Amino acid sequence: VRYSMGVKPGDEVFMSVMGTDGETIVQQTSYAPTVFYTVGPVHKGFEASMAGSVNGGHAAEYLQIEVSSDDSPFVTAEYLKNGSHIKYTVGK
Repeated sequence: VRYSMGVKPGDEVFMSVMGTDGETIVQQTSYAPTVFYTVGPVHKGFEASMAGSVNGGHAAEYLQIEVSSDDSPFVTAEYLKNGSHIKYTVGK
């Protein structure tokens, strides 16, 4: 599972994602237009979820969850424009 968040370079980023060991929090200043975080491998039924904001609580340009199977390229499973929370159940 690959999580990504669209931001503007220089944004203060807060991203919380569900990983294989539970929740992971990423806080950083972004120097690129997209922030990525990848977890896995995961099992069918894994509840991928992500919350993100920029600059103290403003919505990100977009949030996206992508999945890949058997070394195939990642494909978009869920996409949300101007949002703050997204989720997807793997293999649904």
